[in-house]
Amino acid sequence: MTIPDAAVTASPVPSPPSAALRWTVRLLALLLAVPLVWVCVFTVRDRQAQSLAQLADVQAKSLDLELAEATLTRAARMLPGDAKLQLALAKVDRSLWIFRNTPAWQAQADAAFRRAGTLNPHWPLPAYEHARMYAVKLRYAEALPLLQDALDRDPNNAGFWLERARYLVALGRLPDAASAYATCQRLLPNPECARGVPATGRQP
Repeated sequence: MTIPDAAVTASPVPSPPSAALRWTVRLLALLLAVPLVWVCVFTVRDRQAQSLAQLADVQAKSLDLELAEATLTRAARMLPGDAKLQLALAKVDRSLWIFRNTPAWQAQADAAFRRAGTLNPHWPLPAYEHARMYAVKLRYAEALPLLQDALDRDPNNAGFWLERARYLVALGRLPDAASAYATCQRLLPNPECARGVPATGRQP
């Protein structure tokens, strides 16, 4: 029996994609590729910056501080949003200020510590290290508010309270120091905080 031609269902021939569809596909492919490219770029930059940071650490330990500062500056420029790199740079700038005692290095260290704190507002270490910068110079009145910034970020840090007590003793504020020692002892019992400085003025 012969099947009439009209009864045969022909397979539809797909029409070629329109120009708009082809453009959409290309655009999607491009958008998917861009994040991968950026990930690769940032990975390379991160590795380079970390290598520079390691080199700077070696240079700093060799007391080649200016070279270490230049190396860390390069690393920080590669990763301007890295708070840890900024803190490392700040600590080298601090050392240069301690040894050189020039306003320029002081200003650079201050700025680097502030940048590190701004990049990670919940991280107390930049403020703590900034406070130590002035404590080393026995400038406790300037160190105290910086240390308070660290305590605001981490009020349960016994080490910060111990540091505060020491600054207050140096400033002659013994009742306040006694309170700081008591808080330190409550958070983390230890001999120095246990001795404390009572309001009578007895120093540990």
